[in-house]
Amino acid sequence: MEKTEWRTCSNNHYQKYNIETFSILHTLVGRIKNQPQNK
Repeated sequence: MEKTEWRTCSNNHYQKYNIETFSILHTLVGRIKNQPQNK
């Protein structure tokens, strides 16, 4: 099995997954920042 081939394939998948995760995290962080701190 070619390592480079596998790496390219997994890289494309990883980028897609990364973008989705990043947008979710971005939304969560925005919500947390907008909330008043209850301490």
